[in-house]
Amino acid sequence: MRKMTVVCVGLLVLFAAVAAAKAPSPVDTVANLRAFAKLYGYVRFFHPSDEASLIDWDRFAALGAGRVAGCADAKSLRIALTGLFGPLAPSAQVYGAGMQARTVKLPGDSATCRPVCWQHQGVGLQEPSAYSSRRTNRMTSADRAGRSVFQSADLPPGDSASGRRLRVRARVRVEGVEQGDEPVVFAAGTNPRENPMTAMARASSIPVSGAAWQDIEVEAPLAYGQTKAAIGVAASLSGTLWADDFEGWVSSGDSWSKLDLKDPGFEDSVSLEESPVWIYAAHAEKTEEKPFAGAKCLHVMAGAGDTAFAGSPKPGEFVDKPLDRGLSCRVPLCLWSRDEHTLPRADAASFERLKADVDAVNWDTLADPDLGVRLGDVVIVWSVLQHFYPYFDVVPANWDSALTSALEHARADKDRADFLHTLRLMAAALYDGHGSVTDPATRAWGQVPARLELVEGRVAVIAADSEAGLRKGDEVLEINGRPIQEAIAEQMRISSGSPQFRQIRSVQRTLRGPVGDTFRFLVVRGKDTVAASGTAVKTPAVLVPPDQGESIRQLAKGIWYVDLTRAPMPTIDSVMDRLARAKGVVFDLRGYPNGNHDVISHLLTGKEQRGEAWMWIPRITYPDHERIVGWDGIGWTSLQPKKPHITGKVVFLTDGEAASYAESFMGYIDGFKLAEIVGGPTAGTNGNINPIDLPGGYTFWWTGMKVTKFDGSQHHLIGIQPTVPLERTLAAVREGRDEYIEKALELIRGGQRE
Repeated sequence: MRKMTVVCVGLLVLFAAVAAAKAPSPVDTVANLRAFAKLYGYVRFFHPSDEASLIDWDRFAALGAGRVAGCADAKSLRIALTGLFGPLAPSAQVYGAGMQARTVKLPGDSATCRPVCWQHQGVGLQEPSAYSSRRTNRMTSADRAGRSVFQSADLPPGDSASGRRLRVRARVRVEGVEQGDEPVVFAAGTNPRENPMTAMARASSIPVSGAAWQDIEVEAPLAYGQTKAAIGVAASLSGTLWADDFEGWVSSGDSWSKLDLKDPGFEDSVSLEESPVWIYAAHAEKTEEKPFAGAKCLHVMAGAGDTAFAGSPKPGEFVDKPLDRGLSCRVPLCLWSRDEHTLPRADAASFERLKADVDAVNWDTLADPDLGVRLGDVVIVWSVLQHFYPYFDVVPANWDSALTSALEHARADKDRADFLHTLRLMAAALYDGHGSVTDPATRAWGQVPARLELVEGRVAVIAADSEAGLRKGDEVLEINGRPIQEAIAEQMRISSGSPQFRQIRSVQRTLRGPVGDTFRFLVVRGKDTVAASGTAVKTPAVLVPPDQGESIRQLAKGIWYVDLTRAPMPTIDSVMDRLARAKGVVFDLRGYPNGNHDVISHLLTGKEQRGEAWMWIPRITYPDHERIVGWDGIGWTSLQPKKPHITGKVVFLTDGEAASYAESFMGYIDGFKLAEIVGGPTAGTNGNINPIDLPGGYTFWWTGMKVTKFDGSQHHLIGIQPTVPLERTLAAVREGRDEYIEKALELIRGGQRE
């Protein structure tokens, strides 16, 4: 009996030793996942097989990460990767160290086949969007985003607690549309401070036969504090579309207010290409051909996007790329297609087994994500940014190192909050002011209604509402028992972008927390150090303006002030005659404009001041930012001088809080020297956001296009520089003075103080 016990114990020890030998070390596990992440990006975004287009890549990321994590050595990893990607990319190869890929001639020829390759304008992850991804000689639902025409409409202020809704109506007619491939009219809610598509509704009931005009109506809910919405149409893939006379309304209780849409009937004299209102990524134009009303309508032509980018890969082109653990891959970039299927075809049974496994992957969008979902999310985010983030050439990012770090953190994370922090560290590694992560489990957060700034190295209260418990002029020493500088440093670690933007954002975010939570402060108030407390509230579109007076007012006789973060364009238009005759005008853009960039038209003096292209969407057909084949330029090219012209001295106030749309605005002021600029550099963060919706419910935000200054020089991280640099002083804050406005008055008066 004793001998048997000894033998059994010995076997257990042996089995344990064998198991330990086969289990990869933590370092090897991360290396396995790195290899998977790299191959995932190459196949998902650049291998054009039909099989790859039919898989759910989000679920595949979670499934694949789980399968490769436990591979003990390079050989087992190669087998696992081949098993995962072989049914999707039968012509791709994974090979080991010291080996070379097999030389294989891909089936097909130019006489009987058509070439298929990926072409990306940015990368199409959402629709409607300025970005699109499609395969040549393939028309899929992904192409619809590339055939959309829409505008960003101003919404009246209102509280979403009342259940506000957006209603859109358009007149549409179609020809040559196939059943099940109808175009859509859409209404999409957007948050102008972060620009996510927060809500979308669409109507797909446009008849496919005949060419009669139809009234199409759609509704979408509006988010809290929302002031912008996208309104437009996405053409079908198979036919031709005409649209005319868009209308929009916003509900308030039981009543509806009509929106002031710009050029709703496409009647403006400017072409669609030069329109400052309508955004499009299709073969579209304004036409006089049988409009519903008026002289013109929108025409979106059939077959948009059929032509490959110049310089796209040809059949037989491939990339050889290193993965990890000594493995490399060879991935064809262009395939022949015959009988509407890419060649070679994958084994049908293997593909169906893989697809069934992928489709079985599931997750709860509010639950703590399991390990596979966490690792899959890291793989997705890293792969998208690796190939499509446009600023790696100007930011000090080590994105390869960020992959290792994120995988290590994701493996150690215990719950949803832990992993949210991991994703935010990835965003911070991009140095992208739009880089952030949202989680539906934490969207009920708000903020103590106060504005903090770092002044002479100390945290000062610039403005505050009654719920804040803080007073203008306070110096904050502690927040919830922690030194304020420690709280700021914690926020800095997960903030992305330029130094000026990260500082402003991090200081302000120390006041963020769940709505209703109490914050305890220790502050210097006058000569005393006192305790104070405030409550986090829902964050409005504009949080406690720097100056709490009227948004438009006279500062002195003949000198006007306009707060562009609050005053909408109709209100500014109502006083434009007085602004035009004024001795001077101070425009305050220390924040986000309220849809009022038409102010620029009243400062322009000639048609040469057009702004041409300064936003650039890359045309990408090769991985790893290699051989970008071109750039599509976008700009507010149709801004024209308007009367009355503002003739007095003009001063703009700005700082690092002016980001994105605000910098498009300030780009004109700087590029054409339209005014003095007082303050600090803007955020250095501009360009349309391209959000990534992730398994588990997270959304990762990043900038998908490159923005330059009007002279073509770098804007990212640098921002618009002031002509008159200025920083606040503690003395002025404590005295309740706004030194920005004081400096503007001094400049308008020619250096004379009154």
